[in-house]
Amino acid sequence: MAFLVYVLLFQRNRRGINGIVWTFWPAAFFVLLNLYWNYTHCWYNIVFNFFVRHQDPIQSSLISFVSFLVGQIYLVTPVVFYYLLKDRKSIRETLKTENLLIIPLILYGVPILTLAVMSFFTLIGLHWTLSFIPFTFIIYFIIFLPQTLKRMVRPMVLFSAGHLLLIFVALILFHTGKLDKLDLYKNTLISIKAREICELLKPVQSGFLLTAESYDDVSMLQYYSGQFVTQFGKGSKHGRQFDKLTDFSMYQDKNILIVRGDRPMKIFSGNFLKRLKSKKSG
Repeated sequence: MAFLVYVLLFQRNRRGINGIVWTFWPAAFFVLLNLYWNYTHCWYNIVFNFFVRHQDPIQSSLISFVSFLVGQIYLVTPVVFYYLLKDRKSIRETLKTENLLIIPLILYGVPILTLAVMSFFTLIGLHWTLSFIPFTFIIYFIIFLPQTLKRMVRPMVLFSAGHLLLIFVALILFHTGKLDKLDLYKNTLISIKAREICELLKPVQSGFLLTAESYDDVSMLQYYSGQFVTQFGKGSKHGRQFDKLTDFSMYQDKNILIVRGDRPMKIFSGNFLKRLKSKKSG
């Protein structure tokens, strides 16, 4: 979208059109490949991304938009945002005369504006826009004076060090069990202690299909146990690759061991496997 906007606004000539063609025609092969894969796999991606993840009615939310704006200020860092406001007059003059600025500005601005509009209707995670942040580095070196960039170094170091300190403190609290009452601790406990858990399960794991409820837990348990582990329990709006890898009909009337960091859910009561009707879960 950014390339299209740039060509339509600033390079409506043969060179610009050729650039768009040479950028997009190789991608057509991968689009066709993806469509073929979906055609031969029950339109798996299409169903998941356009239906499963969007079962709730679409509603606009000002809160999610404000959350998006706050997230972008955090990603560019409050330090840079402060100097953007402080030096806005000189920046405004630079925008009028600096021709090199338009390319990184388009490459960053178009995706961000697009996602900003989407944020009224869905929650946009920080990772959605993180890939566009490198374009802002080019922008900073164009719009800020050298002395301003030098003044940014110290507060930016402190800002980064603050994150490292928080991570270090969190790791200590996790290791000492000070956060064991939090859901975050319960949700990450299996991954953190996967090696120890697998050692405890050794006497019984051979007679069970070993399962967990999340991707990371399954992956860690499979790595340390040396046997196949799959995902089991309540689904979510996120994809469940292990449902495709597991033929549950093979485990009819077999034992299933569910590793959880919290109390068992009601869904696990009763003979759940009999309700699977002996067919592969998809």
